[in-house]
Amino acid sequence: MPRRKTKIDGVELLNFLLSRTQLSPTSCREWLGPIQENGYVKIWYSGTHRWAHRVVYELATGVSPGDLHVLHKCDNPKCINPNHLEIGTRSDNMLDCAIKGRWHTEARTSAMRVSRAKKLSPSYVMAIRTKEQNGESVKSIAKEFGIDCSMVRMIANLKTWVDLP
Repeated sequence: MPRRKTKIDGVELLNFLLSRTQLSPTSCREWLGPIQENGYVKIWYSGTHRWAHRVVYELATGVSPGDLHVLHKCDNPKCINPNHLEIGTRSDNMLDCAIKGRWHTEARTSAMRVSRAKKLSPSYVMAIRTKEQNGESVKSIAKEFGIDCSMVRMIANLKTWVDLP
């Protein structure tokens, strides 16, 4: 069967791509076609192979991500649900990855420690304090949040983030 030569508009292409998915219990639209070794989906679009989640984001929002990353809020690389995608920087992506435990090498985690300490949210700070008060080791907390042990101690001892309980 010959390839389709006619151009289709963005809405039609988006609907076509979404029709090739299966809805998961978490509302992910999981791609049913071939998957790359890294778990992500590649498609042919505008004369080149592109990551499907980037194409879907662009078609759904009308905004090209350019040099920015398109992040999966659901952490499912097979998902192309536009509602599960958001734009962010490489640092945002690495931070999210490390916080959620999807970034496993110590060398990578160490490289992010300083910048991550600046990006801790109030909810993470409160979680760190709770874990420390419940007897979890400073070392394990530091590893989980990708920050230095000294930062965990400063947070736990109210030397930083003093405006939070």
